Amino acid sequence: MNYALEQQGAIIKDKDLEDISIPDVTLPDNRPTFKEIMDSWLNFKTNSAINGHELTEHTKYVYRNAVKTLEPLYDRPIEDITISELQDLVSSLSTNWLQSIAKVTITAVYEHAQRKELNIVNKGKYILITVGKTPSKRKIISNEHISLLWQNSMYDDCAVVLIFLYTGMRISELSSLNTENAHLDEECPYVIGGVKTSAGKNRVIPICPKIYPLFVRMSHKYANNELLFPLTVDNTRRKFFHVAMNRFDLDYRPHDTRHTFITRCNELEVNDMVLKQIVGHARPGITEQVYTHRSIETLYNAVKNFDYDIT
Repeated sequence: MNYALEQQGAIIKDKDLEDISIPDVTLPDNRPTFKEIMDSWLNFKTNSAINGHELTEHTKYVYRNAVKTLEPLYDRPIEDITISELQDLVSSLSTNWLQSIAKVTITAVYEHAQRKELNIVNKGKYILITVGKTPSKRKIISNEHISLLWQNSMYDDCAVVLIFLYTGMRISELSSLNTENAHLDEECPYVIGGVKTSAGKNRVIPICPKIYPLFVRMSHKYANNELLFPLTVDNTRRKFFHVAMNRFDLDYRPHDTRHTFITRCNELEVNDMVLKQIVGHARPGITEQVYTHRSIETLYNAVKNFDYDIT
């Protein structure tokens, strides 16, 4: 099965996205190839006992796509590869994101070679990105399409998209919610989660009454002892979001749900500071979240009557 990663307008397909499994690699004494050093680096990066933490499926996926772009270098002794050749390879890639992950990977491979005491210059640092970033065009999901999702909310894919639309969560945040941080039986139900920034991590995300039944239904169906929704980011994107979009031939991206939620909150005149707390946007002077029952109630009350203008 093919997976697709959408990032800054780039779509990359890979036929084999099993977990990266690289055997322990010992570099040869003489003129190691780029691939030999790259394999040693991948072993270092994917071995949690060495690296200190487990990589997410998303990160493994990015690594696999990164190394595939570098196939023309595989059999070349790394010391023979010139900066000009590296630049030509990176410049041949069609998007800013592809060029960026290629540059980062090349730089990391050369750095790993230095760590292995090879007397070599890190040529990756001299590579230039020649394609500008394509601005992400965020869309507001229409009330008509939100109503269509509700009419089909018996399907799990539509239910997940609605959860995003009524909480403002990112896919990665839903996929990383710990079961112990779900407080769904409280008078003001909420979960604690969030990723990406210091303001976004470990924040209270209120579950408004409109989405509460769907949220409970889905969590009961999928939760295990550790995670509320034990699905990888890629699986959530493929098996839920994209399925819902394809069901109705819609052209939205996952982040459009968050953008739509924030826009609707502004239309409903939700207090700006409260909204920033809910979605995890940085607030000047705030370095740590400390929640009390009253502050949780304030966040919940801000979205208690949240809904879209739908029929």
